[in-house]
Amino acid sequence: ANPEDGLTNQGTVSGFVIDPTSGKLSAALGSPFAVHLNPAVIANPTGVALDVSGQFAYVSNLTSADVSTFSVSASTGVLAFIRNTPTRGTATFSIAVDPTGAYAFVGSDLNPGTGLVDAYDITAGVMTGRGATTAGNDPLALAVDPTSSFVFATEKYDNDITVLDIGAGGVLTNANNLPFPSGIGPVGVAVYPAGGYIYVANNGDGTVSAF
Repeated sequence: ANPEDGLTNQGTVSGFVIDPTSGKLSAALGSPFAVHLNPAVIANPTGVALDVSGQFAYVSNLTSADVSTFSVSASTGVLAFIRNTPTRGTATFSIAVDPTGAYAFVGSDLNPGTGLVDAYDITAGVMTGRGATTAGNDPLALAVDPTSSFVFATEKYDNDITVLDIGAGGVLTNANNLPFPSGIGPVGVAVYPAGGYIYVANNGDGTVSAF
């Protein structure tokens, strides 16, 4: 995601093809790609997630507070714009797709001091809202565990991690009302592929927290 790229500073998303032998990246035809059809919309994209099939890409847009959906060419990496889906927040930071490919979760700012995570069903790239839950102060990064049971959200301005339960239909609830302290300014989170551990990047003190 390129937050201020493009002729109008709308922002774009770049696509690349990976050479299977060398791992070298080359730009996909037409890259970078606009995240809104209307060039007057200032979107400022900040996050990208792919579904498990690799057929769709979802881009969270900070200023326009929505998600852009693209189809992805498996052979060329070219992105084709499909639609924009609004979130319930006023500024949208982050997006994650669960390992089953059934749900997407989007982190936003609801109002000063209050963050929000939206849940969506995904069917053939179409996102349908399943409600939202508050989540600390601005969930700048999200990750889903391998069993699709939990969403982990970094709260940069609270210096902690919020954990949300994923229920039936992707509905989120607060798994623990007491957030888990991290380092200063957590901005990134990754889950160990086999599960059991998460790692959080803290840009305020240059550390990584392990849980």
